[in-house]
Amino acid sequence: MYFQWVYNILNHEKESRRIVFENKDPQTGFVLLPDLKWDGNTSENLYLVAIVHPKGIKSIRDFTAEHIPLLENILLKGLVSW
Repeated sequence: MYFQWVYNILNHEKESRRIVFENKDPQTGFVLLPDLKWDGNTSENLYLVAIVHPKGIKSIRDFTAEHIPLLENILLKGLVSW
């Protein structure tokens, strides 16, 4: 399956030690972790990736107005958790 790597992260089968924050809500939840290219040291090169729990969102193009609470949750909790 093409998106198996995403499900592996969401199910804590891969990259679980790298998770910075997780909100497990099925509608507005997400996992926040450093991008795989980050060297682990240089904060200037760090950016975080949010992988959302709701199924069916494959790219940013899939977001609609109904996903605004999810996006707000990522913004608010992402800022606080890091």
